[in-house]
Amino acid sequence: MWTEVAQNLNAINGPNKAAVKRQESLSNWKKQLRARARKLKAERLRTSGGSFSGEGLSEFED
Repeated sequence: MWTEVAQNLNAINGPNKAAVKRQESLSNWKKQLRARARKLKAERLRTSGGSFSGEGLSEFED
């Protein structure tokens, strides 16, 4: 599966990466996204659900 994903992504403009590197990139992105979501949730709880400073997740990330 990752080989096919890498081939499809490498066919379009952008960096060419091996399947393993594509898998690592997605894994790292997911870790970063989860960390941001945890921080945003903690901020909301800290402000008792009221308005909070900072950005939320994008529509794509949500």
